[in-house]
Amino acid sequence: REGIKKTAGIVYGTYGSGRFVWMGFEPNSVLGEQEDYVYFDRLFRNCIGWLSYSPLGFIREWPDGYEAAAVIAPSFKKDMNNVGNILDLLSSEKISATFFVDENTGTANKNTLKALSGYGEVAPIIDIGHLNSVNDTINKLDNVALQTEKLQKAKNTFEYITKKTVNGFLPYHGLYDLNTEAALINSGYNYVLTDSLTDRSVPKTLFYEKKKISSVTKTARDDYEVIRDFGLTQPEYQFYTYQEDIDRILFEGGMYIMKLHNDYQLLADNTGVVKEIIKDLKRKKFWITTADEICRWSNDRNLVNVRVEKRGNSRVVVRISNSGNSDVDMSIVQVDLSEKVRDLTCNSEIIGTVPAVFDFDRNTNTVYLHIKNLKPGESRIYFLDYSIRNV
Repeated sequence: REGIKKTAGIVYGTYGSGRFVWMGFEPNSVLGEQEDYVYFDRLFRNCIGWLSYSPLGFIREWPDGYEAAAVIAPSFKKDMNNVGNILDLLSSEKISATFFVDENTGTANKNTLKALSGYGEVAPIIDIGHLNSVNDTINKLDNVALQTEKLQKAKNTFEYITKKTVNGFLPYHGLYDLNTEAALINSGYNYVLTDSLTDRSVPKTLFYEKKKISSVTKTARDDYEVIRDFGLTQPEYQFYTYQEDIDRILFEGGMYIMKLHNDYQLLADNTGVVKEIIKDLKRKKFWITTADEICRWSNDRNLVNVRVEKRGNSRVVVRISNSGNSDVDMSIVQVDLSEKVRDLTCNSEIIGTVPAVFDFDRNTNTVYLHIKNLKPGESRIYFLDYSIRNV
C-alpha cells in the first residue's frame, strides 16, 4: 500500500469520438520543490490543451538527431593505473569523456592529468566531508568557507596543470549540501555530479543568490555494483546489466552516466564491455559527450520559450524566443497540431527570418521544426499553414 501511495501516472487516449486524460497522482506524489509545481502546471495546461484539440508545442530535450544523452565518466581516486585502456578506446570511437580524478592523485601524476584533458574534460574529486545519506542528521559536510577553499584550490591546481578550464567536480563521498552550492558559485564551477539516486534523469538547475549551477545525479548502476557487489565477472553479464539501464534511460529520454573505475571496468579484461556499451549507445542515438557540454546545453535549452497559437481554421503560429545569453543550435521544436491535416507549409512572419527546415509526421500530425543558431534575445515566428484532411 505504501508503494502505491507514492506512485504517479497519467493515461490518455480516445473513447468514441472524444478524448480523455486520467491523472493518478496521490497527494504525496506532487509535493516538492517550486520547480515541481512549475512542471505540474505546464503538464496540466498541456492536458487541457490536448483535450480541447488545441495545438501544443515544446522544445525537445536533446539536440537534433539524439534521443538521449550519455557521459562516459572514468574515475581515479588512489592511482591512475589502467588509464591507457580507456584512452585507446575513446580515441578509436572518436568520443569525449569526463575524467574525475582525486586532487592529490592528479597532482602526483601531472603529465597523465594533462594528457587526459586532450580526451575530454577533467574534473576533480574533492573531500568536502561525509554524510551517510541525504537524510543524515548527525554528520555534516564542511562549512561554506572551507568547501570554497577546497574547491578553489583544486580548480586552480587542475587548471594550472591542464591549461584548460575546470567546470565540474565530484564529492569524494558522493553527496553535497546547500553549503556546496554556495561554494560552487563562489569558486566558479558550473556543475556537480552526485552519487545520490533520484527520480530525475536530466540535469537540474540550482539557484543561489540569482546565480545558477547544475546538479547531475547518478542515473545508472556503475561497475562497483555490477562487478564488485553483484560479482558479474563474465563480459556478457556485465553488458546486459548495463544495457538494462541504457534502455530505461532511452525510454525516459534522459542522461546515462557510466561511471568507470580503474580497478574494475577499466581493467584490460573488462574494457571490451565498455566498447560494446559505446556502440550500443551510438546505435540508440545517444549524444555521447562531456558532462559540462550536456549541462550547458540543458541550461540554454531551458531558456528557449515556445508559444503556439491557432489562428483561423488552417494556420498555427509558432513563436520561438531565446531569453538566454548563449546561442542555441541544433534544437527541435515539436508541434502537435491536434487535428488531421495535409498540404502543410512553413513560412516566416518577417522577411529575413532564418527559415526552418521541418519534418511532418502524417500519422501523428506532428511537425518538427529544426532550429539552428538561435541568437540570445532573438525571436522567430513561423506560420504553419495546412488544409484539413478528411478522415
